[in-house]
Amino acid sequence: MKFIILIIFALPVNSQLFEKINGNPSMIKKIYLRAVKKNNIWQPGPAFSEFETYYDREGKPVKEIEKSSGQIVLQKNFIHKDFSESQKECEDAIKKAEKSTSFSESQETDFSKVCLKLKGKDLKIKLQYNASPQEKSPKPFKTFLYAFKGKKAEEYVFDADLFLEYAVSKKADAKNQITEEIKSDIDGKQIEKTVYKYSSQPLSVSVKYFDENDLLKKEIIKEYRTDNTLRIQTEITYDNLEQIFSKTSTECDSSGFPINEKQYDQNGNLNYEITYSYQYDSKANWTHMFKHKKRIVYGKKMEDEIPPEIVSREIKYY
Repeated sequence: MKFIILIIFALPVNSQLFEKINGNPSMIKKIYLRAVKKNNIWQPGPAFSEFETYYDREGKPVKEIEKSSGQIVLQKNFIHKDFSESQKECEDAIKKAEKSTSFSESQETDFSKVCLKLKGKDLKIKLQYNASPQEKSPKPFKTFLYAFKGKKAEEYVFDADLFLEYAVSKKADAKNQITEEIKSDIDGKQIEKTVYKYSSQPLSVSVKYFDENDLLKKEIIKEYRTDNTLRIQTEITYDNLEQIFSKTSTECDSSGFPINEKQYDQNGNLNYEITYSYQYDSKANWTHMFKHKKRIVYGKKMEDEIPPEIVSREIKYY
């Protein structure tokens, strides 16, 4: 197997920031291992956490499992309904609501109200079931309803009792590129807003994240090569006065994988550098990842005895 060393900044354990998969996977399992030192060298030790995701042939997740010490602690199952199935489910919900009388319990729900509002649009439904050992339920834990018009898909998320949790509306430009997403609560109040800006020189996308009061909280700028592989990513977080709180700069190789990433504080001082090592399978997807963290003090790398983070990944393909 090919083995290389990359230098990048630490990402959250479950970050999908630079996730890319070649081929058509049916299952991806991530195993987080404790690092143990043998002969003064850090090596993979016992597993302490596992995450498994199963996919259908179209790449949609159908099952997610989280394990700790070999025991399932969380499991989610998903059912993806096609346009005709989704349309029928909405029509049935509307009919139930219309049959309600003053002498019977109302069958009207937030779900049926939204279905009525979206009548005539192309709809798709995703059902999420809680299949965890201690909390199994025959009814969906969450229901996701999507109304399509080009890329401007409206999204509605309902709880187990079909009360609306939040909605996401989108705007697009003349090229059908998403320019704005607004997440709002049941009363239509903004929870968060995301604004996209595109540029051709250089080929890049700027994504700004705002809170419920339209305060800028984070910005991610992605610059791409002409073959659409990620070249550089810059992430900036902001405090409550919209002043820079932190900055992370990441350079990527020709495949879009991180090769050099650095984290800076609000004063522009370099705080951390992280070295990654990878092993790959025959489809050029990584199967082992080693993350070595170095703290920077007054411009010098500190030789801290910080155990590396080690992740093993098993991928099965169709």
